Amino acid sequence: MSDIESSLVRTERALAAHPDDALLLHYRAYALYRAGSTAMDASEVERARPYLASARAILEPLVMSTTIPESYALLASVYGLQIATARVQMLAGMQLGSRATEWMNRAVAAGPTNPRVWLLRGIGAFNTPSALGGGLDKAEAYLTKSLVLMATDSPDPPLPGWGRADAHLWLGQVYARQNNPDAARAEFRRAQALQPRNPWISKVLLQSVGEQR
Repeated sequence: MSDIESSLVRTERALAAHPDDALLLHYRAYALYRAGSTAMDASEVERARPYLASARAILEPLVMSTTIPESYALLASVYGLQIATARVQMLAGMQLGSRATEWMNRAVAAGPTNPRVWLLRGIGAFNTPSALGGGLDKAEAYLTKSLVLMATDSPDPPLPGWGRADAHLWLGQVYARQNNPDAARAEFRRAQALQPRNPWISKVLLQSVGEQR
């Protein structure tokens, strides 16, 4: 069983006992978001859609109550992936694009020093064309800010504390797109040092910039 599958099982069991716990709901939505994005990485769009729909069904009511700023950013990210996986992306963009922007802006306002908010904002900018408010320059700035904030990030458990490796591997992808393979390779190696068993880093990202196994 993968780490994501384990997280889905654990959060489902925990919510069966505590169905209204806001932090458990956030973690459940995050696990579903990761399952959806992992399916997309494997080009399994049909499999990604139900995960994203389930994450959205949790997050939309959650953000209307007391929750952490990351829930706002996560909802914006789910909207972005739903646009990317939609059968008619233009229509989905018209329906969800403004919502994604609104909730990401709310996340930044509520958590201006939260590194995971800036990480999710950077991922969104990476996957959004410049003409629609994203772009590589913005992604680089947001991800770099995330890493700066990660240096002093020490949330009290059980608050989320993930993200350092993710920020490095996404910043590496920015550099790769900017035709800077040396900088990309350095970021991928930093991510690998934090997640040595992550096959995406070793088998895909590092090899994409010319490093052989």
